Amino acid sequence: TVALKAHGMRCISDATQGAGESVVFTLRSAAADTTPVISCTIAEAATECRSNVATTTNIAAGATLAVKVVPTGDNAAGNVWCSVLMSMP
Repeated sequence: TVALKAHGMRCISDATQGAGESVVFTLRSAAADTTPVISCTIAEAATECRSNVATTTNIAAGATLAVKVVPTGDNAAGNVWCSVLMSMP
């Protein structure tokens, strides 16, 4: 029943991204990117990424949250999880 602010996001893969591979993660609310966009990229040879950009627009009470995932390359191996730091304004 309260609005929230996102303060950042961290995503971790259990497999290192191979040559030519990367994965971009973008936090979304109510089917749109947050304002400003909270996004990070796990790049080639990496296993995690972080974004410490905070939303300036509240995420409305009851709004859906999702993370959009856009892979580049094969990305056949590995599982990924993301954690988002949230607070009440």
